[in-house]
Amino acid sequence: MAILHLPEWFLLGYIGLFLPWAAVRSRSRLRGLESADVEVRHEAEAELPSRARILSSTLVTLLALALFCWLLAPTWQYDLFGGAPVDATAIVWGVAALSAQVGLLALSRALRTPDERRRLLVRRLVPQRPRDWALMLVVIAAAAFAEEAAYRGLGMLFLGILTGNAWLSAFLLATAFAVAHAVQGRQSMVIVLAMALVMHALVALTGTLVVAMAVHAAYDLGAVVVTAWAMRTEGAAALGATAA
Repeated sequence: MAILHLPEWFLLGYIGLFLPWAAVRSRSRLRGLESADVEVRHEAEAELPSRARILSSTLVTLLALALFCWLLAPTWQYDLFGGAPVDATAIVWGVAALSAQVGLLALSRALRTPDERRRLLVRRLVPQRPRDWALMLVVIAAAAFAEEAAYRGLGMLFLGILTGNAWLSAFLLATAFAVAHAVQGRQSMVIVLAMALVMHALVALTGTLVVAMAVHAAYDLGAVVVTAWAMRTEGAAALGATAA
């Protein structure tokens, strides 16, 4: 039986405990900000880090996770870009998974009120300038590689060794992934949990992380583009209402 050593335990602890804890902690701070009076809220919002700073710090975290996975994978003879070939069947499964992700995004939007949608954290991260878009694209690419490698790749391998059950391992990692997005709110965590399970199923069905990485990147990019479009549409509508 394979034995996990310090690097493997570190990865499991990082993605399974630290990242969820940090997200819950950040969410608690934001909830405190939301419940504060208007004057205090405005003062606190003015002190929040800029879009570029948030994206840059996120990128550093993702690159560190990606590098760790990249260095750890060979010790387990795990090819992060290997596995089964990406054939027509794999592409079909990828399209199906992406369609499911889009459907979950639409469901999430439908369940929220306009005011709830306007207060989503993702709106604060939507790029406004070409430089911001360039940084966002790098973050999306890094997230697609690092998160799939960590959660659906090495995380599944190591947790599977501990539990001996692929279904349980997938559910635990999907739950950790969802809680790691706690800053987006409780409803978003439920949607992200469903999305994570879809991605675990995609890797199981295709036998490779490559398709999951592509779907992950495509979904994230689409979500940002749709959010940017929605914000622009709402802004135009508000401007028209004011002019009228």
